[in-house]
Amino acid sequence: MVGLIGNAPIYLNGVLSLFCVFVLPGLAFVSFLDIQNFPQRWFVAFLVSLAANHFLVTLIAALHFDPLATYRIAVVVLILAFVAGTMTRRYRTDATISPSGSVMRASDLGWLLLSLAGLAFTYSNVWKYGVPNVFGDGDILVSWNAWSLIWSQGHFPTSSLGYPQFIPTIWAVTYIFTGSTEQYFAFYIYIGLITLPIALSAMLVGRNGWWQPLIPGLVFIWFVAEIREPWLRSTLEQAFPDWVAAIFASCGAVLFVVNDDPDGRFDREKIVTSLTALCLVLIAAATKPLYGLFAVVILAGICTDACKHLDPKRRNRFVLGATGLLALFAILYAVNYAHLVARGMPNFPVTDLWERLSRASKLLNSNFTIPFRILLLAGLLLSPFLRRIRWLALPLYAGIWLWANTAALTCGMSLGSC
Repeated sequence: MVGLIGNAPIYLNGVLSLFCVFVLPGLAFVSFLDIQNFPQRWFVAFLVSLAANHFLVTLIAALHFDPLATYRIAVVVLILAFVAGTMTRRYRTDATISPSGSVMRASDLGWLLLSLAGLAFTYSNVWKYGVPNVFGDGDILVSWNAWSLIWSQGHFPTSSLGYPQFIPTIWAVTYIFTGSTEQYFAFYIYIGLITLPIALSAMLVGRNGWWQPLIPGLVFIWFVAEIREPWLRSTLEQAFPDWVAAIFASCGAVLFVVNDDPDGRFDREKIVTSLTALCLVLIAAATKPLYGLFAVVILAGICTDACKHLDPKRRNRFVLGATGLLALFAILYAVNYAHLVARGMPNFPVTDLWERLSRASKLLNSNFTIPFRILLLAGLLLSPFLRRIRWLALPLYAGIWLWANTAALTCGMSLGSC
């Protein structure tokens, strides 16, 4: 099969696929914007790139386009857009634009290095497993990766039973670019999805103070270290999408909570951070639907902020943009759902309620130590009484109940609960 650049080596096309997934669409987008906060600018580029690829792969299947030809055209258009945006900003005479505003600060670099060091330790099992690697036997290979191969051919995976398809559409880009079914670059994308949001969040939140990124980071490291059962620990290195969803949702929740100014300031940086938080949780919901309620709550929270602090014109524009962002992901899911031949999630045999709750309690106790369970319980009890965090209390309780009711201890639900 032929890759993006003719008969170029598979590794060249594979690297280009990573660049397209993580950077190129977002780089073209932010070249037209005045985002002076350095980590914020790259966070927007990262999220726009992911959303654009998810949208384009779904559009290719819906309109029966040729995947490779479409991406060749898209890459050329994006490069031209980036050049146009860069030239436009360079020759703009607006004196309010500060060229030094998007320069990396020493604190940005410090938090980047610290977060990477923490991830190097936390993901030690991933590095032992091997990077790059392929998906092992099991659900990832026979379901998620199989759906990716179908997307890469320009078709809908009609037997996906309604599972959200964000991860398969993103992995499909590597297969389109390489013209191969080699899984190495799809695994690289998984590594990027579980590292980049954390590093970018640490840099962005680190501009508010030293403890705001430190506390969530230490809790995450503690959480991963606490997991005892081998089958649950192995899901991290085996590229289970639960981890991607949990990390994106957690980063979005952290940004939402810290993006609060008691003085009522809701300037451009606050607006961009609000939309970044929403997009993070929407991607989590597009991976695992458990986080859909978090997305709705965060949308309500940031729209409330806009109504309080913005004039009517800017408020309406913000609310329209935030609602449109949620609607985009909902429409993409609806388009995929409309093409399914079998709809509805699989049903598993369950016992009575009390037996399910008892099993859930045993699973929780067997995986986490008493200090961590105390921290979890304290967070659940205090969340309705803490400023800003109270917005997340309802979806938090709903997620805990859903997990306990099904007695399905997944890393996504567990981390989301923490």
